[in-house]
Amino acid sequence: MTARLFLLTQSPYTRHIASSVDAEVLRSSGFKFIVLDATDLLLPVLRGIHGELALGEEVWRVSTLEDLRKISTQLTTNDIVVFWGAYYDRQLSEPTPVYDIVSKSHALIGAVNSGHIPSHLPLTHDVRSFSTRMARKLSDIAINPSEHVPHLGRQLRRIATSAVRPRSEPALASQGRRPLDYLWTGSMTQPISSSIISEVTQVRFIHTFDYEKIQHEEIHPAEECESLVYLDSMGPLHPDYVAQGNNPFSISSEEYFALIRRSLISLASSSGSDVVIAAHPRASRGSLEGRYGAFPVFYEETPLLIASARAVIDAGGSASIGMAAFAKRPITFLSSRSFGKTTYRGQSDLAHWLRVPIVDIDSPIDKWEIPKVNDDAYATYMHEFLKREDSLPGPFWVQVVEDTLSGLARQGHASGGAP
Repeated sequence: MTARLFLLTQSPYTRHIASSVDAEVLRSSGFKFIVLDATDLLLPVLRGIHGELALGEEVWRVSTLEDLRKISTQLTTNDIVVFWGAYYDRQLSEPTPVYDIVSKSHALIGAVNSGHIPSHLPLTHDVRSFSTRMARKLSDIAINPSEHVPHLGRQLRRIATSAVRPRSEPALASQGRRPLDYLWTGSMTQPISSSIISEVTQVRFIHTFDYEKIQHEEIHPAEECESLVYLDSMGPLHPDYVAQGNNPFSISSEEYFALIRRSLISLASSSGSDVVIAAHPRASRGSLEGRYGAFPVFYEETPLLIASARAVIDAGGSASIGMAAFAKRPITFLSSRSFGKTTYRGQSDLAHWLRVPIVDIDSPIDKWEIPKVNDDAYATYMHEFLKREDSLPGPFWVQVVEDTLSGLARQGHASGGAP
């Protein structure tokens, strides 16, 4: 029987999936690759924003929990279901009926967790900044306790459960929940709920997808490059804000892009360099033209642009900053009070790890110099968020295939079937 790999996902990350899943590796290894599109079940508002999945693969739409139950009852020991995006997927950070239904099937269960930035770490992860972060949190609670106390409670529960991870399999079984068989991750397990990891979960540290993309580019010496690369984050237009109904920006998208344009003009003038725009992975082709004035916009070329950049500019705390760390590019963050606390804190965390400057753009920038690279800070960031020194070599999806084939063989043998 042909082995099947089901990728359970939702449409906000269609572009990222299309560029990150090596479907050819799956097919050449004998897998039938099927996408379970759970957008209508998990975040239906995004269907109108992102449309249909278009991966060139077989796509099964999962609109209700009953749809998922029917699919799960048909899964065999020749199948594996891979949850995509464990880093931001609430199905894995706080397990829901979606995970529980899949866990009761005969299939192997895996999760892909790749693409990390410091703002999503537990409060205690970076000891060096723990006191500062705690003071900031307590100050916010004092100002608006009704808003922050529930969130703090959830955070403390996660910190407490991470201290006793992994959970024992009997404890998971008592909840009617089977743990992950595999977790393929770039550098950490913290975003994953302790309730779906046990001693039987095989955790494979590989690297992030951004690392895999940038390592294939020819890295030119920064001093020989001419352009500044701005990492577009879409500002108030970012689809996550639409999905969550919680836009942190206090200005309109028109005001936001005007502020960024003014800042980039100043940086170009101060440095004598051209500026090019690396479009956000979720920005539709052609959607950003005109928003950045005369600055050219390039879609789906971020690794190439960073590899040939003199310096990298960011205003949103992008995970693509990891590629700049790999290429040892000088980095500068642009910040404004109008961006909101969430964006500013993400930038602050990144700036702390990388030892790079944050420039206030609420006032015109009179003078700016390309900053120096802190090699030690960049190396630490690489280890923490892109690729651990003890991680497995080789392409990400090759490792997924090798593990899956091995797991299916064992599962087939245990059940008396042929994988």
